[in-house]
Amino acid sequence: MLSFHNTAARYTFAMARNRVLPAALARIGKGRAAGSPIGGSIFQSACALVVFSLFAIGGLNPVTTLFTWLSALAALSIVLLMALTSLAVAGYFARNRDKASGETAWARRGAPYVGALLLTGVLVTMVVNLSSVLGSNSAVLGIAIPGIVVVTAVLGIVWGKSLRAGKPAIYAEIGEGEAAPLAHPTPAFSDISL
Repeated sequence: MLSFHNTAARYTFAMARNRVLPAALARIGKGRAAGSPIGGSIFQSACALVVFSLFAIGGLNPVTTLFTWLSALAALSIVLLMALTSLAVAGYFARNRDKASGETAWARRGAPYVGALLLTGVLVTMVVNLSSVLGSNSAVLGIAIPGIVVVTAVLGIVWGKSLRAGKPAIYAEIGEGEAAPLAHPTPAFSDISL
């Protein structure tokens, strides 16, 4: 749980630092917590509180419902992201032929397309067999969990397209990170020679 919280907080921080999310989420700690993604951590904690509260209000067992349902949701999301990333690799090399010169055709096109195809097969298998993972034949869950993944993906695409159209400078910086991340180490590591 701590690892998941930390990962979510840091992704939130990175997106806020790149101005994709509100700037308050990019706030970092000072003093002993220097460099910690405080804004992202508070946001992640608030989201977790809302989700836990909804499950508690519904009187649902946290192990058989919360953990199982959200694990299935996370697994579907990760496999979808991996399949889309495979396609993105092929698209990147198709658009940037100058950067593809040192790569084989297999690395540029073959592996990404095979990966996307196989991962899509895994995704379909997961969706078809979702009731086995959930331990329930609930048609509502069988539709709701993949539906959440699809709705979230569509919202992300819409948000990305609106950024590209309305704020192209911000869109162009997505994923670039800091220009020189080691130029100013966090205070906790300031005594280490880099």
